[in-house]
Amino acid sequence: MSRTLIITLLALLFLGASAAIFVGVQEARLARMSHRSDYAAEELAPETHGFVAVFGCVRHDLAVATTADGRVYKLGAAQAGATDEDRVFTPLSSRADCEEGRAPSKIYALVEDDDALSNTIGRVYKSRIAPPPVPAFVEGVIGFGAGSTSLARHAAASLGVDLSRVPLLAKGRHPGVLWVALMTAAAGLHGYALIVVVALWARRRRRRQAERSQFSDEENEFYEDDPAV
Repeated sequence: MSRTLIITLLALLFLGASAAIFVGVQEARLARMSHRSDYAAEELAPETHGFVAVFGCVRHDLAVATTADGRVYKLGAAQAGATDEDRVFTPLSSRADCEEGRAPSKIYALVEDDDALSNTIGRVYKSRIAPPPVPAFVEGVIGFGAGSTSLARHAAASLGVDLSRVPLLAKGRHPGVLWVALMTAAAGLHGYALIVVVALWARRRRRRQAERSQFSDEENEFYEDDPAV
């Protein structure tokens, strides 16, 4: 096994183990906060996090979708390469700021919905009709690694929203099971242990190869110096 292949294998193991630990820890923290907190949209702050239900105005008329490669398009508009798997981001304004055709005075959250293009709302968008703003409760998770932050940045930029000051609410997410989260984190730790084992094996293998090479060199010198040979 070449050195390059071993390094590549260790790098992949490290990335996978780190991801498992990050996800496991975040899910475990969220699982311990299983109690839902209710907010009005105006009460949300950049530091708000946890399992929440927010009452406000869901601005379907301003919703945008983001493709996997970061292209943003307004829902209801034609977009080459658009699929039902595209993430939808919908601004959330206050309940009182819910008039169709008028931009909201302030956006308090960005709601991510990965199922919006395959439900009734999605079919309305495909008919080139923008649904009206709707007062509603939106339940989901803010923080703890929930939501597609990288895609949300593209959507927020197109809406003129600073994502560092506006929470990203992953609609439909709920706290998971604590023991599952802990097992996920444990799998990541096991990955780190496997990295150590592979690294030690590779080091021992290199030493054996070096010893064999040195023995061969000394043996060759012996035969070259022996006049009887």
